[in-house]
Amino acid sequence: MKLIQKILTAAAALGCAVGTALAQGNFDYFGGPKTLELVPPQTLTQSGITILAATNVANIARFLGIVSLDLSSISNANQNASGYSATNGFTLLTSPTGTNQWSPITNVFFATTTTIIYSNLVGTAYGNTNYSWTYYTNTWQVPGTLSNLTASVMGYSGQATYPPIPTTGTASATASTTWTVGFDADNASTFLGVAWSLSGSNAVYSVNGVLRGRTKQGQY
Repeated sequence: MKLIQKILTAAAALGCAVGTALAQGNFDYFGGPKTLELVPPQTLTQSGITILAATNVANIARFLGIVSLDLSSISNANQNASGYSATNGFTLLTSPTGTNQWSPITNVFFATTTTIIYSNLVGTAYGNTNYSWTYYTNTWQVPGTLSNLTASVMGYSGQATYPPIPTTGTASATASTTWTVGFDADNASTFLGVAWSLSGSNAVYSVNGVLRGRTKQGQY
């Protein structure tokens, strides 16, 4: 009887331990990526031709290895009547404190933006008058550098993807743009900042960004 009670007590204790661990997310068997909202959706309104500046900061200490950062910046116009182009730019900064000692992050990789047009036949049968083609243009962020292959040189044609070239985390573009940036979180300091520098004239900017990657055991 005492043996049975001991077994039941041990089983109950184990059940509580497992339940607590599961509640805390400590058993992450699949290592699924987590998402951190680094740049909450926000609108920056400019007056005149002064340069807008805003910085978003997050603690990235729990991320492990390679992470992917998706940034979007949208402007209301490419160029206004005065001829001032709306330019969206950012710099990725890293800091051990989150308040000072900021420095540009290095060894950053930018994805290549490319578009692919997909076609779809809509109708009862090909060759029948009751059909039509619809076309969809999709924009992809390719994790590397695209190169067009020449059949006379390679023996075949098409595209190949080569590893991207490491650079600093600085980029800019006119009007509306999406960037995908990859870097090794283990080589960065505790805090990551996105410093926006947006120019133009009386422009409105909408920016947002999310960071994705594997984290240490836990819910986040």
